[in-house]
Formats: sequence, C-alpha cells, structure tokens
Amino acid sequence: MTVSVKKKFDNIDDGIANMIAAAIHDYSSEPYRFNEEMNKEFADGFVVNTDDDKLFKKGDLLKCAGWAKPARNKPRGNVLEGGFPINWTGPVYL
Repeated sequence: MTVSVKKKFDNIDDGIANMIAAAIHDYSSEPYRFNEEMNKEFADGFVVNTDDDKLFKKGDLLKCAGWAKPARNKPRGNVLEGGFPINWTGPVYL
C-alpha cells in the first residue's frame, strides 16, 4: 500500500514527523503487520535541511541510494509542500 502525504508545513521538523508517521502507518498495516518491536525501530530517510544545496530546495525528500547515502538525482517530494506518495520502504520511485 502507498500512503499519500498531502499536508503542508512551515517548518522542517513538522514535515519530517508527518512523513515518518505516514511511512510507519504503511509499515504497520496489512499486508506487512510487523511486530510492535519492529514498528518502534522503524523510521529513517534523507531530507534536505539547508537552503544552500545547489541541486535541491529545503525539505526535498531523497530516496536512499544505500544505508548511509541518498540518491541525488531527483527529489521524491517535499516534506514542507506535501503532495507526495510514500510507503514503508521510503519515497516512491520515480
């Protein structure tokens, strides 16, 4: 299942919290239904948190390229603007 994040926010912390809540909702729903301990440990992603990035704007959501590095080809959404799909594996692919 994919969750559509529609809310808009003025600050990055609220936008990130909303994105994580949507991903956790997908992670803990059917057909996945992982156990409670796994649900508590889940939540991570890459969000641009600066106004000085030459390729992206503040709040842009980047897909993971690996466990410690984002894919910097295109944003998958923006946590401040909303309007992006996400599932428990992270931002939906392009």
